[in-house]
Amino acid sequence: MVFGLLMASNVNANIKSVDIGNIIREAVRKAGFNWRPYVLRAYFDTHLTQAESGSLSCESTDSSGWA
Repeated sequence: MVFGLLMASNVNANIKSVDIGNIIREAVRKAGFNWRPYVLRAYFDTHLTQAESGSLSCESTDSSGWA
């Protein structure tokens, strides 16, 4: 819905990274969180690195798979 409002109010059909950031920030705020942008950036950076390396966790795990 936010995306539709953004496109309807924007004469230029291109989406800028600032606009995407505003959409994400608005959704996070509406969910009741007051996070700074670096929190999400750090979260996704960590999980992307883990996915690329093929590991499930940064911590060592026992044979049951629990940290």
